[in-house]
Amino acid sequence: MDNPDYSSLGSYADFGDSHFENGSFDRLPPYQSTPRRVNLVDLRKPRSRSFASGNNDHEERITSYVINVVDLLSEHVIFHPLVVIRRQCQVTRFSNRYHLTPLTVIPLLYRLRSTQGSGALWKGLTSNLIVKGLYLSCQSFIAGAFGTEENLICRGLASILASPFLCSNSIEIVQSSIASETPGVFDCLKEGLTRLTHWNSNGTRLLTFWSLCIPTAGYFILHYQISSNVTGLCFALSRTKQDSDSYKATIIKLIGNLTADIILYPLDTVIQRLYLQGTRTIIDNIDTGNTVLPVISAYEGARECFQTIVKEETTLGLYKGFGALVLQYSLHFMFLNLARSICRKIIAS
Repeated sequence: MDNPDYSSLGSYADFGDSHFENGSFDRLPPYQSTPRRVNLVDLRKPRSRSFASGNNDHEERITSYVINVVDLLSEHVIFHPLVVIRRQCQVTRFSNRYHLTPLTVIPLLYRLRSTQGSGALWKGLTSNLIVKGLYLSCQSFIAGAFGTEENLICRGLASILASPFLCSNSIEIVQSSIASETPGVFDCLKEGLTRLTHWNSNGTRLLTFWSLCIPTAGYFILHYQISSNVTGLCFALSRTKQDSDSYKATIIKLIGNLTADIILYPLDTVIQRLYLQGTRTIIDNIDTGNTVLPVISAYEGARECFQTIVKEETTLGLYKGFGALVLQYSLHFMFLNLARSICRKIIAS
């Protein structure tokens, strides 16, 4: 076989001068005489990190779901007996005990359950859920009709439309099980429509629709504004994003609602008394827990109601049943913390 002729390619020096000077091989890797050892530990680290991250995300989703369910049940169902106690205290005009602390609320719960049964503590639950759903539906409908987000105006208009049904719901919550018949599932809607068509109060103490919707709308707007501002401030101080930690986000929102409930508690007491005026409702005696009392009042409006309460029952009369509110939120916080702890233990096992 003939040897190939490389003379036409030029010398090695010529090749190097024409290529290396132009930088053609500047990016070539340096020559290694022996292969580089691969660290197996380094290869395993990225996989273990991604696997742990996936587990953390899965645990966070499960914990978030459990906390949201516990939060909804605690707010609307589990602690409804404390709402019953609070409303009955708020609408009682003459009483010796104001139940400002949880220490007096717990014995009252026990006495009511002993004399009237457990059903007396859950009265008005169905109508309460129906009215809350109606309020949210009205809010969404108004926002969709105007093509805007659910702002303060939408909440105010929704509360005005829902105010007659809030009156009927308040009656079902506070009326005594001893002296009243058990209402039907949709009686609150029927009574609310009747209240909606009542435009004058001639010959009766029942307040008109317009005299009730204005303080109701004011309460809902102020409550949302206060809770939103407190919630935003807590998120800013804690440097926590709303979607980063479901437990912290739920706790912060609960703090916002608690602050709004405390600040607006006197206004809530006034509104509850206006709702029941002229309805001939019989309520439980919060002093004894085994007798009943009629609701008798003749307020002309929210201003006179406020002044009368302060004059006859002192300023503390505006905070009747405040201990039930404190107990409700305290147990709510405890339930959320307990649900989080149990969920983590189950996942870890």
